[in-house]
Amino acid sequence: YFPPERRVSSDAKYSARSEYLGGALRAEQRPEECIVFDNTPISATIAHDLMMKNIAFVDHYAKYELLTADVSFGYVSDLDLMDIAKIFEGTREDNEPMLELDVSSGLQKQQRKLRTAFWDE
Repeated sequence: YFPPERRVSSDAKYSARSEYLGGALRAEQRPEECIVFDNTPISATIAHDLMMKNIAFVDHYAKYELLTADVSFGYVSDLDLMDIAKIFEGTREDNEPMLELDVSSGLQKQQRKLRTAFWDE
């Protein structure tokens, strides 16, 4: 049972991305603590772009087309609570925001000099 104030659907004029984020907001959870259940490859891509987890069900698409999902199952009855717990292994448990990395400082790849006929020694 989902109360009406917590429901999110495309009928309410949500796009796919905002539908997923709207679900996280209405559930009052951070996106990285949410799981998207779907059966399309694009849903896994969108969920991962939003840092959400994805469980795909093999239905219209073959299992090899759902490789972008965190895990895929043939039927809902195959899903176990331990499988869901394994998806969240190794994730952050604190609620502190992630620090942004300064990529431009010192991480530049050094260019190797090519030895040519005009090599200065």
